[in-house]
Order: sequence, then C-alpha cells, then structure tokens
Amino acid sequence: MSKRPSLFSGMTNASRQLVKLTVQLMRNSISFSVLCLCLMPLLGLAQVTDATLKLSVSDAQNNSVAHSSVEISNEETGLRRTVTTDDRGQVTIAGLASGNYSLSLKAAGFKTFQQRNLKLNVGQTAELAIQLSVGEVNEVVNIEAAVAQLQISTEGRVADALDQRKVSELPIPQRDVYALPKLSAGATFIPGAANSTKLTNSPVVTVNGNRYRGNNYVLDGAMNSNSNNSGEPAIVPSIEAIEEVQVQTNNFSSEFGRGNGAVINLRTKSGTNQFHGRLWEFHRNAALNARNFFAPANPPLVFNQFGGNAGGPIIKDKTFFFGSYEGTRNAAGRAASFQVETPQLREYVNRTAPNSIANKLLTQFASPAPQQVGACTAASNNCLSIGNGQFIPTNGTLFTTINDYVRYNQFLGRVDHSFNDGKDKFYGRYIYENQADNSGATSGSVNQSGLGRVMRGMQGAFDGKFSNTNLGYTKVFNRAVNDARFAFQTISTNRGNDDAVVPQITVTGFTAGWGDFFNSATKIRTYEFRDVLTLDRGRHALRFGGEYRRLFKGLSIAAPDAGTYTFTSIASFIADQPFRQTLTVNPNTGERTNFPRYFTQFETAFFFQDDWKVTSKLNLNLGLRHDYFGDVSEREGRLSSIVFGQGNNFRERLANASLTRVDRLYTPQKTNFSPRIGLAYDPFGDGKSAIRAGFSLAYQPHHGQSISGARALPPDALQGVVQPSNRIGTRILYGIPVPFNPDFARGLNAQGGVNTPPGQNAIRPTGFVVNPTIKTQYSQSWFLNLQREVWNGWIVEAGYNGTRGVNLERIDDVNRFAGDLLDGREDRINPNFSTLLFVTNGVDSHYHAATLEVRRNLSKQFSVQANYRWSKWLDTSSDTSTGQFADNSEPGKGAQNIDCLRCERGRSLFDIPHRFSAQLLWTPTFSLGNRWAGQVVNGWQLSAIVTQQSGRPFSVWNGAASTAGGDYNRDGGGGAVGGGFYDRPNAPATGAVKSSFNKQDFLNGLFPASIFPAPTPGTSGNLGRNTFRGPKFSAVDLSFARIFTVLENKQIQFRVEAFNAFNQVNLYLPNADLSLGNFGKSTQAFEARTLQIGARFIF
Repeated sequence: MSKRPSLFSGMTNASRQLVKLTVQLMRNSISFSVLCLCLMPLLGLAQVTDATLKLSVSDAQNNSVAHSSVEISNEETGLRRTVTTDDRGQVTIAGLASGNYSLSLKAAGFKTFQQRNLKLNVGQTAELAIQLSVGEVNEVVNIEAAVAQLQISTEGRVADALDQRKVSELPIPQRDVYALPKLSAGATFIPGAANSTKLTNSPVVTVNGNRYRGNNYVLDGAMNSNSNNSGEPAIVPSIEAIEEVQVQTNNFSSEFGRGNGAVINLRTKSGTNQFHGRLWEFHRNAALNARNFFAPANPPLVFNQFGGNAGGPIIKDKTFFFGSYEGTRNAAGRAASFQVETPQLREYVNRTAPNSIANKLLTQFASPAPQQVGACTAASNNCLSIGNGQFIPTNGTLFTTINDYVRYNQFLGRVDHSFNDGKDKFYGRYIYENQADNSGATSGSVNQSGLGRVMRGMQGAFDGKFSNTNLGYTKVFNRAVNDARFAFQTISTNRGNDDAVVPQITVTGFTAGWGDFFNSATKIRTYEFRDVLTLDRGRHALRFGGEYRRLFKGLSIAAPDAGTYTFTSIASFIADQPFRQTLTVNPNTGERTNFPRYFTQFETAFFFQDDWKVTSKLNLNLGLRHDYFGDVSEREGRLSSIVFGQGNNFRERLANASLTRVDRLYTPQKTNFSPRIGLAYDPFGDGKSAIRAGFSLAYQPHHGQSISGARALPPDALQGVVQPSNRIGTRILYGIPVPFNPDFARGLNAQGGVNTPPGQNAIRPTGFVVNPTIKTQYSQSWFLNLQREVWNGWIVEAGYNGTRGVNLERIDDVNRFAGDLLDGREDRINPNFSTLLFVTNGVDSHYHAATLEVRRNLSKQFSVQANYRWSKWLDTSSDTSTGQFADNSEPGKGAQNIDCLRCERGRSLFDIPHRFSAQLLWTPTFSLGNRWAGQVVNGWQLSAIVTQQSGRPFSVWNGAASTAGGDYNRDGGGGAVGGGFYDRPNAPATGAVKSSFNKQDFLNGLFPASIFPAPTPGTSGNLGRNTFRGPKFSAVDLSFARIFTVLENKQIQFRVEAFNAFNQVNLYLPNADLSLGNFGKSTQAFEARTLQIGARFIF
C-alpha cells in the first residue's frame, strides 16, 4: 500500500524546521517584538496586494516538461520576471502586481508559447495549464488569454474581485468605494449609515453572519480600519484612484486577521510606461431629484465632486508616479421627522411661566409647528390639562429638512521604483484628507450636528484631518519573494463650540431635544509593520508572515461639557422638574471636568500558509494564524475600572466591588490560534468545474470605543447621577448655565462611591467598566460551494455558508435587579453606584445561508453578476453598541432582564432572510456599414446595481420610567447605554397582530399600543426580542454613459446616473417605543430618486 503524502511532502528540511519553529514560537507566546527583530531579514508581504500565478507545463500527452524558461511581463509597466519550471514542470510566480500580463515560455524541442492579455487580480492565486507543441523554439504559438480559464476558482475560499472598470463605471451612491462589498453573495447591506468618526458614513455591510464591526479594511497591504470605531474604514480613497477591489467573505487566507467579517482589500493605481490620467466632475442638484415621501418640499441639494489624476514614467520600465486630487462640496438637506412641541404648548408656557427655563428653551430654540397632531382627549398621551376641563395638545410630528454644508479635499501621491532587473522594488504612497463642516447657531429650527445626533442648540464646527502613509520594499529571489511594509495612519478631529452652554436635555414625548456641542478632540495614530516571505516549493506555495502594530488614542481632549438633564414627561419639563441629572466633575472640588485619556495598545500576529497542489485536480489551502491583542496602557497611568470584591457568585462580588485605579483593564489572551483549512477540487479535470469547501476560525479585537469608554471613573473623575425621586442624591440644581452643586464635592469613599452625610442620599457614579476576564471574541465559519462554467463564460455557483459567533462582546448595565423600585427606592446591587455599563462577553450567534449566483465576465462589452441568498441569523445581542443606525428605532441597550440573557435570543438585528443583488455593465458594439451611423449607435454604456431585500427585525419596547408607565420590571433602567429605559411588554393576544405588513400598514400604524399588556410590576414582559419585521428595501441604481474618442486615444465621457431610479419609497423602521405618540408608524424614508450628472476626460 502506498504511503499517503504528508503535509510536508515536497518541502526541504529547512522548510520543515521553519514550520516547526513557527508553531513552537506561537505555543510559547514569545514576545513578538523580539520575534520581529529575529525574522526581519527573512519575511515579506506578497499576497495581500499582489497576485500569484501557478504554471504547469506539459506536452500533448500530458507529460511534464521540466526546466522550461518562463518570462512574464507586465504590459503596462514593462516589468519582467524570468523563472524556470521544476522537475514536475511547475513553477509559482508570486509578488505580481495586479494587471495585464504577457507570458512567454520556451523549452527545447517545443514551439515557443506566448500568451497576451492575461489578467491577474489583486490577492488572486491563478492557475494556468500550458500544453506545448512539438517543434522548433523559433516557431511561435500565440494565444489571446481565455479569461474563462481563470474564472473557476482553484482556492478553498470565497472571494470576489472588481477591477478598475467596474469600480469606476458602476453607479455607486455617494461614489464611496466601500459600497461595493454589498454586491457579494454573502453580504447584507444595512440601510442607514452607522455612527462615524468622520463626517462621511460609509455603507454598513455584514457578511455571512458576522457583525459589521468584524470587517477588516486593507489598503495597499496595510490596515485601513479605524482602531477606535471598529467596522469603519479610516479613510475612503477616491474611486478614481482605485485599481481594484477584492472582497473575501469566507475562509480567507491566514495572512488576514484582525477581524472575523469580510476582508475588503483595495489597491490604488500606479503609474505605467504611458502617461495617462483623467479629469472629472460629478454634480447633483435638488431640481433633478424626486421629493422624499415625508418631505414637505424637495430638500435643497448642491453636490459637486471634482478632481483629476495623472500617472506615468519617471524612468521607463523602472520608475513610475501617480498623483490624484479630489474635492467635494456638499450643501445638502435631508428629510426627517421628529416629535416636537405644539404652538399651543409654547403659548401656554410663555403665558403661565414666562421666567421658566422651559420657556427660555421653547422660545430661543423653537420648533416649527408640527404638521400632524393627534386628537386631544383626556385619555390621550399627547395632551395636557390646563384646568376647567380643558386640554391642549403638547406634541406632534414635524416633517422637516435638516441642512448641512460639508467640504472634503483628498490628495494622493504614489511612487513605484524597481531596480536590479526587477528583483528589487520600492513603493511609497501617501493619502491626506481634510473634512470640514462650519455649522453655526441654530434658532427656530431643528438642525443636525456634525455628530449625527439631532439636537437644538449651538452646533460646533467640525475639522477632521486623516492620513495614510505606506512604504514597501520587495526583494525577488529565484523561487522566493520577500516584501516588508511600514504604514502610518492618523486621525485628528475637532468638533464643538467655544460658546457652548446648554446641557443635553431629553424629554419623554419629544425626540428633538436640546443641547449645545461642547469642544472635543480625538487624536488617533496607528503604526504598523508587516512582513511576509513567499517560497515556491513545487507543489507547495508557502508563506510565513508577521505583523506588529502600535495603536495610540487621545480621547476627550477638550473643555468639560455641561452634562445632561432628563425629564420623564412633558408636564415635568414645563414645570422645570428634571427627573435625572448626570454631570462629570472633579470628585474633590465638584467643579465640572473633562476626562482626557491617552491610550496605547500593541498588537502582534504571526501566520503560516501552505497552498498545496496535491494533484492536478485537488488543491488544499492550509493555514495557521496567531493574534495577540495586547492590553491598554494610559500615558499618565490613569486606568480605572471595576475591581470585584469577595463573594460566592457574581452578584455578591459586584455588591462588594470598587471603582478605582487598575494596572490593566483586562488580561489579554495568548492562545488566539486560528486554523484555516480549504480545498478546491476539479472533478472532471477540465478547469470548468470546482467543488470547494473550507473551515476557518478568526479572532476580532475588542471594540475600541467600548474599551476606551472606561475613563470617566473614580478616583480621577466622577460621572455622577442625581435622581432624588429614587433616593439617589438629595437635589437637582437645574439651570442654564448649569449651577454649581456642592453635593458633587464631597469626595469619595473607599469603594469609589460619593461620601454622604448621615440621613442624606448619595450621588452615585456611573460609567463604562471592563470585565477584567474578558475573552477575545471569534467566529467559526464553514462553507461548501459548487462552481460550473455552463456555457461560453457563463458560470453558475451554488453554496452553503455557516457561521457561529463565540464570546461576542456586549455592553450591559449589570448593577440592577428586577423589583428594585417596588419600595420606591433605587438600591442597586452595589448601592455606591448607579448604572455600570459592563463591557463583557456572553453572546453566541448562529447563521446559516444558501446562495445561488450567476455571472459572466468574459467579454469587454458585457459583464453581469447576480446572486440570491436565503438565510437565518439568530443571536442574543447584535452589536457591542446598538442604537448606531439611522433607521434603528431602538436605543443602545442590554438585556431587559440582567439575569436572563437567554431570554434575549431571537432574530439578529441584521437578519435579512431574502436578498437579491445584481450588477450589470454593458457596452454594446454594432457593426454597421455606414461610418456615421456607427458613431451614433456605438459608444454607449449601461450599468446597473439592483438591490432587493427583506426588512430588518425590530422589537416593541417602552422607553418611559416607572412613574410614566414604563420600566415594567422596576430595575431602574434596562441596560440602556447612556441612561433611559428599555422594557418589552407582554405579547398581544393571538390574532391581534397581522402576520405580515404592507407599506400602508407602516404609514398608518402597525398596531395600537393598547394591545400590548403591561406585565405585573417587578416582572419582565414575555414579548420576544426582534419579534416583528420592518419594511423591505428595494432600489435600482442606473447609469447611462456616452463615450467619445477624441485626439487619437483620448476620450470624453458624459454620464447620467439615477440612484433609486424608480423612486421606490423605502421606509425606516417604525417607531417602536410605546411611550411615543407616533408608536407603530414609519415616519421617515430613505432617499428618493437622486440624479447625478458627470463628465470625465480620459487621457
């Protein structure tokens, strides 16, 4: 019996020892900083930004042709590589820049083989089988590349590639390149952007049951993720500067880490031997657009995006440059709706309480009159009794427009240089962008801040500067490629107003509160060194690599703000009787203070990857990765968090816990090993079919904002809560400016609570704390996929994807228990503190999906890709910080019952069971006898993106305090981030709710609040989480272009693009808070049809 080939088959002894050494090093968790110094001469990065070509050479009888001479040259830059096939007639050529290549192969006794227009994509490993014909070497066989040969994947992973033509020609809303990942079969587009560090908000895409915060953004081989706001790209390059986009959605190579979602890999353009470039202008105007469904008039809009780029040779075949500039000017309005005061209420307050703070706010920051006001009766929740049996309406729905003006400028420069016959390559690229929003005082209208939160008050200017520097050096050996890269990324933002004075004021019944924006600054710097070595060992293509990062975050660098006041009803607001106050002060002086912190964190990784061609039909992709996400240090040693006390269970340890200085927030795990296993099998050996399968495990670092949120804590700061009705503190001093309250200046006790005189109630600290034993979150993913080229470049693909999320992070107020308020006093588990938002694990998720895709990308004239997905996604919490989305009517929250996390199991917030997506690019060419007729009918281009998907799930909940009919279980909150309440009611009677809803239902109201019974006080409702499903989303984006050729090879292109071309009304999720007057109704919609005209001059 023949012996099976082992994993080390075909490897040298040195290679075996290096693999064993790699595993041993990871087992021993050796400091990566030392490891980096040891391996720096050996390692490099090839596959992330470049492509790999595997060649197998045989004769007409399929016998291997050994020692063939192979020359491959880049058709744009002229860079050449010469290699020789091994004894099996095979060779692997790594470190090839994406682009078109010419291939020449010579072997004694055979005709010379030449192939042109061989397209290689970024991050791709392509295989090409060549059969030589017997003859003389000076006889040449010329072949134009059959792109279909490279269409069928030979790797055990799932990925899509979009070349420069698709990137620049598809109709992409906002011209944001990060909208393209939504076209992948496993992707789900989440309408409504998430909160962002920048003024711009890239589209949110989840992939194969992984949270969007697990997406890993890579730009030219280096990290492009915002380290403080996970799931957000740090910088968005201009579409006109992008060469190619690769999206890996399952079982990605072990060289990719720092995320368990998608790998979104971008490569910028570079110069070539031909001087080339383009100029462009894109314009939108309100006069061209349809009116939003809820807008009283078409919102104003003047959008201009313009720029130019150019690239070419400095030294032909050696040195190239590329530069780009893009500017954006966007004066835009957005339709929105809010619950605001009525003119009757404003007149009543002005007449009866002219000196009140409520009158001052309602007068100085008055809202326009609401267009919809419900009937006012004694039983209505939007009415106020004014005596003598008379009532006035207090609030109604205002449909208005939010105006803003922002400016962006982005600059990019790149240089590529090769020497030593192309064996040494140097690369450098720099991107800089500034964003500005000069917002001013708002008076008499509702406006939106640069923070994206709707308030009335003084808005502050936003000034953001973003940069990304990337340097690389590649060394090519005979059968190895070594490449090292250094990247430096910066984010610097300033927002706020020097004259800010009004605190944040929220009122149950109003959704447009008050508040000035106080100055705040953020400084983020990321240093990264990556190094990988690629070795060709015949059947084995080996890669070894390492990463080292230093993350710096300077947060809350500004003057103190004025805290918050919360009112549980409109009646208490007009009486100037706040229910709750929070204020951050110096615990010893009681004076308002900020809490700047300067965090530093280190991350390391090491990986090994073996792409093994077992037979001509079977490829195995075997990888192992180790990630170490270090703990956080603070420049001044000001790390504070929770220190648990003695006890037999969690509640007892929490009751005896302290808030104090700590040496470390948590202990990082050293065992984050990620195996990656994939296979690709060609059952017929004809290159037209593939059976692919794989399993991978991927770790994700802790959410940056969650960890860095643990800063306004004792002993350095007191984020105090006063709530006298619940016997928390003695008094609230309400005023504008916020008056000094000596109760905040009593100092701290041994546990970090506020010292309190006998007989008085204590002010209680609140804040974020981190579980000291928090684990690294990860996901397990697996897939089975079948591919077949059915006809002339048409490929059909069917697959199954599964994902299990493990130890996913959540934030929850753990310092609470059901029934706490039944005696009228809020005791909490630890009475020294109020809400303690605990950053911890505990969430599992499960996802299963079936996908079907059809695509054709053979012709320059026509390409199409269409996919359908049917999926189910369950979890107990969908995000570390929910409440982040424009169309999400729920607050950031934890479990309604802290003792029953399993009771939260239900549909994920991102569960979209049905989704269809398609992209089309068509440039028809007609052969006509008449030259003039040909010029009229040719040169047109049509492109389209189609998105059809189910609605998102939502929960029905009550955001009111117990005194206003909410907080059913009387635990004092419900885990809501930033305060507030979250409790679900009991389920309605069978048959009280329709089984499905149409658009009119969402407009009229899905159901009355009265059908949801309130649970017995002190108990939680039995209505499940995310029980109902919101409105579906449907959009068709179209682009028509006319291309004119002028002055030889120069072109002028005119474009008309229509986003949501058929003006589909896509509604937001309905208002699901039972305490609101517009409960059950969708009162906002996404953008109506938007037209964009553009022009390009391409030279």
